[in-house]
Amino acid sequence: MGSMVATLMFVGTMVHRYSPSFRQLVQRYIQKLESSCDPYIQITFDERSCEALSEYSNTYIAIKHYLEANSSRTAKKLKADSIKEGQALLLGMDDDEEIIDEFQGVKVWWNCNSKVVQLSQSVHDKQRRYTLSFHRRYGDLITKSYMQHVLNEGIAISLKNRQRKLYTNKKQMIYAYPPTKWAPVDFKHPATFDTLALKPEIKKDIIDDLITFSKAKDYYTKVGKPWKRGYLLYGPPGTGKSTLIAAMANLLQYDVYDLELTSVATNTELKKLLLETSEKSIIVIEDIDCSLDLTGERTKVKNGGMMEKKEPKKLRTSQVTLSGILNAIDGIWSSCAGERIVVLTTNYVKKLDPALIRRGRMDKHIELSYCSFEAFKVLAKNYLDVESHELFGRIEVLLEDISISPADVAENLIPKSSEDDGESCLIRLISALEDAKERAAKKEQNLKARNEMMMKKKAEESSTPVAAKPDYSIRYYLNYVPDRIGQWCWRK
Repeated sequence: MGSMVATLMFVGTMVHRYSPSFRQLVQRYIQKLESSCDPYIQITFDERSCEALSEYSNTYIAIKHYLEANSSRTAKKLKADSIKEGQALLLGMDDDEEIIDEFQGVKVWWNCNSKVVQLSQSVHDKQRRYTLSFHRRYGDLITKSYMQHVLNEGIAISLKNRQRKLYTNKKQMIYAYPPTKWAPVDFKHPATFDTLALKPEIKKDIIDDLITFSKAKDYYTKVGKPWKRGYLLYGPPGTGKSTLIAAMANLLQYDVYDLELTSVATNTELKKLLLETSEKSIIVIEDIDCSLDLTGERTKVKNGGMMEKKEPKKLRTSQVTLSGILNAIDGIWSSCAGERIVVLTTNYVKKLDPALIRRGRMDKHIELSYCSFEAFKVLAKNYLDVESHELFGRIEVLLEDISISPADVAENLIPKSSEDDGESCLIRLISALEDAKERAAKKEQNLKARNEMMMKKKAEESSTPVAAKPDYSIRYYLNYVPDRIGQWCWRK
């Protein structure tokens, strides 16, 4: 027996050293033998996918939230993670921990572990993954029904417990990992439709449209359109366009992506940015008329078509074109994620290209104008807790005569000291409105005087007699030519 063992060890050493292909073949057969004897199947879900453009795998995120909701029952090593501010901690599985789950009487095992991923020759990163183990006889039940149950539950839990984010695009670093171009911060804007200084009928129209959109997934599928909607917000500065966007996000519980076009280099990068946005989100491009040359000025080409007017190369910082924006917002790429709202804001809507704001891209156009009396009452209630006052009548008359933004009205309603009360703030607002009315009247008077002066000047010019034109007939030349010849002869 000793001689036989020694011989086998010697042969094994020679094979291991001089025949690596034979060794691999033996290992392969050993693995097959083990797998045929082991009745359990394992499925691995990695944290990030090399082929995906997003930061995390959507499947991994759904599994993570599902296990976080069920891990505290059987797991002993837990990892704490906070959710919304002021709420309880969310407990999840720690590394090298296993929990048991049951579905329709079938037991499955979830294991959490990590692996080291080599990003470059000198850069490494630790990537987590989940491993699902189950008996092979329940393969169809687990891979179809159970996994669909896990994904649905995980998505619902993540939407319920998530801290909504405000994203802004950034330039990608060469060695950055994960390869994301969005920088997030917690979205904590307190604006709601109750605090918006808008007319009640406009508020109701916007709220009804948003709620209808959020419940219209089957309808959009039936009509064959991507589940998205475009809003164009236009009006003078200070009329509450950004605040309305925040109220829309708070109403629908959506994330907000603030897209800065001047930081986007090419149309391809713009498409990748939009691919990395999540569902249930609002993509915002503020002051789009100031971002790029999208004013609708185009130059004709010889074949009768139209092309965009390009800026000089020395002044152009971005290669994003109007056609690239149109394709990203309303092209084939727009259908890669559902339940999204695209919002454009501008102060000068007439400067924009008609193709950018047509129905289908910007489905709903909302004009945010100067402060009305209904909007003032909302501001008075928000800032002063005053719903009615004897000075409201005077303010209503003044608001009908002048144009002032809600931001200017709100600035006069804010108490400036501890001694300011509601009445003193209203008196200050009336004084500001009266000053604005006087300035507007003086401006109108100056404009009228200037117009009268220009009309008077034109009338004087039209009444001035015009000098008679010289007669260049044959008689003129018969008299002029001999006279000139005589003068020349006299000089000579």
